[in-house]
Amino acid sequence: MKCQICGKKVNNDNSYGYYSFLICQSCHNRLAKNNPKKFFDVMNFIFECGKIREEAIAKKGLQYEH
Repeated sequence: MKCQICGKKVNNDNSYGYYSFLICQSCHNRLAKNNPKKFFDVMNFIFECGKIREEAIAKKGLQYEH
């Protein structure tokens, strides 16, 4: 799996998001600008991107391969 922003190789232990939309920790930190108050806003954005991607895949009748 790769970070959807920078392309860095990631796994479940060092990334955030859904299987269909993962980002690495460094990209997450850049999005949050290392501000702990923005952590949950960024997480909500990442999860929403994952939901949108999974819904789009489901509409096409496909399954996301993990």
